Amino acid sequence: MRSLRFLVSRRWLLFLAVVVLLAYACLLLGRWQWHRLESKKANNAIIRTNESAAPVPVDQMLREGRNPDSSQISTRSHRRLANQRGTDQDNS
Repeated sequence: MRSLRFLVSRRWLLFLAVVVLLAYACLLLGRWQWHRLESKKANNAIIRTNESAAPVPVDQMLREGRNPDSSQISTRSHRRLANQRGTDQDNS
């Protein structure tokens, strides 16, 4: 037991703390990548669905003075853009 006493030194405790922090960081990064993968899978499913849908004429989708319906918008960023355009049209 005396030969393992060096493991209680300041250097080894600091090394253990660094290893534990790195392991925790790897865990968080792994979870981040997993959620990123799930998000990409969901976006790809939306794209596949939209690609297999029947084409619609542009003038039917985007009429002058009318914002697209939420059912026609596939992603959150497009919804945000449509909301901003609606606000801009109201102000002008």
